[in-house]
Amino acid sequence: MKVKKFDSKKMAQARMPQSLKELNCTYGLMRISPKDVRQGRLVRALRRIPEKVTFISEGVLCGLAEEKQPTVVMLPKNIKYIGENAFANSSISEFYMTKTGDKNGVASGVEELGEDCFANSKLRRIVFSSKLKRIPVNTCANCTELTEAEIPNSVEVIGHGAFEGCKNLKRVVFGKNVRQISPNAFKGTGLEEVFLPDSVESILDGAFQDCPNLRNVKLSGRLEKIYANAFKGSDISSITIPKSVKLLNLQAFSDCKNLKTIKFEGFNPKISIYGGGNYNFDDETLLMLLMHAPGFIKCIPQEKLRNEEFVAQCRQAIATGMDKRDKCFGLTKERLHGDIKTFNNVNEYISKVTGKGLSDLQESKQSAIENFKKGGVSPVFDTINK
Repeated sequence: MKVKKFDSKKMAQARMPQSLKELNCTYGLMRISPKDVRQGRLVRALRRIPEKVTFISEGVLCGLAEEKQPTVVMLPKNIKYIGENAFANSSISEFYMTKTGDKNGVASGVEELGEDCFANSKLRRIVFSSKLKRIPVNTCANCTELTEAEIPNSVEVIGHGAFEGCKNLKRVVFGKNVRQISPNAFKGTGLEEVFLPDSVESILDGAFQDCPNLRNVKLSGRLEKIYANAFKGSDISSITIPKSVKLLNLQAFSDCKNLKTIKFEGFNPKISIYGGGNYNFDDETLLMLLMHAPGFIKCIPQEKLRNEEFVAQCRQAIATGMDKRDKCFGLTKERLHGDIKTFNNVNEYISKVTGKGLSDLQESKQSAIENFKKGGVSPVFDTINK
């Protein structure tokens, strides 16, 4: 049956019959739902979405045969929300959240995406809206044909697993306001280089894990936290840690077999470095890590600690780091006690490995404090630098 015309300006909702093949919306369809597409086969509604539509429901293509799906979607400017799984597992290859519907239009309109929005689809290209604040969980996860992505300046958070498993994703341009890269955001991608804007403050667990082609990384100048497995399994050979970093989990670089050098932008007395493991760092990196974190001594290969010349360099690095921290924070009795305890722990460990420690601490804690009270040079360093 074909209805030539049905006109009701007051009707806000209608149930579409199975037989419906096409629907021309004149007065302001506000929402496209899965039933509209599946039952009514409204493929044209997605190819040319009416201007007044503001909401695309979750799972909108769910159950629609692949041959019936559109391959290119261009959104009008009024779309504000796209629901969870809206285009997941679809055959859509190009998606434009554009103002004009033109592929080269200015991205705008969409303010929020649901989780898994394009996951497991055949997406090759996507233009995100310039009004998005967050790219949510698994947005483009396992879109194996996606080769590049541009994060708009409006985005502040890239969500958990947003691009995970996009094995052919080789290039990402980050917007200038991204603050956080969440766990597994780019895990298992084909990225070859990463240049983070200075807005990025934290790289969470596994953010760039298992990116075997990743060789070049430039970190943000305002970066504060690097968590475990952030770059695990990548092919980087050198990385520079900004002076802004306050927390560094060395397991961020586990299984980075070619990573030899970690550089620091000067000594950072406020940084907290932790995370054990087996590393293949060069001597300069090992000594710099010792200067920042004496406890790292336990991660140094034992054969190196049997080399007296290298042990002497370890002694100097630890002493220098203690001295710099004490000058930065002020040498108090408590800090002095802490310095002596730290050095004793290091000394004890090396004694177990080599049979002899870095040096003998001649003075007791009490006499060291007395010397300190007299205004002399820190007695800890008088002792360990002999």
